[in-house]
Amino acid sequence: MRSMDLLQRVKVVVGGGLILAAYFIALHLDVVTGIIVHLTAVTISVPNCSSDMTSQADQARECDSTLLPDTFLFV
Repeated sequence: MRSMDLLQRVKVVVGGGLILAAYFIALHLDVVTGIIVHLTAVTISVPNCSSDMTSQADQARECDSTLLPDTFLFV
C-alpha cells in the first residue's frame, strides 16, 4: 500500500470519527461547536487528488475510489 493511500484512509477514518463526535456535540452540547467540528471533519476527509499522478486516468481512478463521509449531516 502506498503511503498516500494509507494517509488518505487515515484521514477518512479520523474524519468519520469527528463527524460522529460533531453529531453528538450538536445534539447534546452546542450546535455552533458541532458545526465547527463537522466542517473540520469534512475538510480533513476531502480526497487528495494531486496533480503529480502519471496520467489523468490514474488521477480519476484515485479520486473516484476514495470514500467520502456524509457531508449532509446538518442539513
